Amino acid sequence: MVEKNKILFIGTFLNKSRGTLSPSVQVAKKISMLGWDVILTSKYENKILRLFQQLGHVLVYNGSFVHIDVFSGNAFNWAYFCGLLAAKRKKKILLTLHGGKLPEFFPVNKDKITSLFSKAYQIASPSKFITNYFNVEGFKIIYRPNPVSIDNFKFIEEIKFPEKIIWIRAFDEIYRPELAVKAFRIVLNKYPKAVLTMLGPDGGLKNTTIILAKELGVFDNIIFHEPVQNNLLPDILHGNGIFINTTKYESFGMAVMEAAAAGIPIVSTPAGEIPYLWKNNEEMLITDDWSEHNMAEKIILLFENKKLAEKLRHNARLKTLEFSWENILPLWKQVLNIN
Repeated sequence: MVEKNKILFIGTFLNKSRGTLSPSVQVAKKISMLGWDVILTSKYENKILRLFQQLGHVLVYNGSFVHIDVFSGNAFNWAYFCGLLAAKRKKKILLTLHGGKLPEFFPVNKDKITSLFSKAYQIASPSKFITNYFNVEGFKIIYRPNPVSIDNFKFIEEIKFPEKIIWIRAFDEIYRPELAVKAFRIVLNKYPKAVLTMLGPDGGLKNTTIILAKELGVFDNIIFHEPVQNNLLPDILHGNGIFINTTKYESFGMAVMEAAAAGIPIVSTPAGEIPYLWKNNEEMLITDDWSEHNMAEKIILLFENKKLAEKLRHNARLKTLEFSWENILPLWKQVLNIN
């Protein structure tokens, strides 16, 4: 017998070990507050154990809706196998396309992606970039932004703009931590007392980044911070003057959105969703290319132009209000038929 008011979320939910809450975890918590029975899988760090637990949950799940986070690379296979099993069990599959690399991943994995998409009850993405790409390819993708817990990131009305820069991402190739270090070296030539904080889990490049910082002679000005719980991020953000985003791919940019909510001016690469979502020179500074020189140039501009920094942070904060729960939760209630 299929139980109503029940939903299974399939993805990688490592918030206990990595600190930050994924968008799906945040959505799951809100839906549970509406009286729904919510199941999250999986919290295993080990990828094989994670897949087996996910498949096991799909196999015994007696609800109707199955939500699956979809990324590119090896992570796609997890979503694919779970989707096949859920379809065989005649579940209503909700896919959310997160991976900023998916448009690049699609041409060489077209058959598998098409197969998974064909089994979905609804496909959504928090990225206009991804939504537009797959709609052009002939799929029906709905734009459904990630929610931002605005109230958790209090906007500071007066900011002193210290010569402090913060970078929050995983130390992973996609997020290009080396670009942050190389740009920072250029900034130090003009602002020798500047400090860069790099915060996030190790995706395989943390030690490499530390070695690079030492080779470039900037290690003493960099704080390598361990991951923290999401509720501690606002205080950390408020202690810095500029947030930098060096990522290679971007499907939404939760870290960027949270920095904007906290009122920290932002400099970002033009990756994926960034130019679709944010107005350059109005809500943030977007680099013209992918070089450390251009990133450093934008950072120095904000150090020197406080009026511009004020404008950017106020406009960016207003932008984040579009993604409050008040606007996003109704989109979920609609697909789940919640009155």
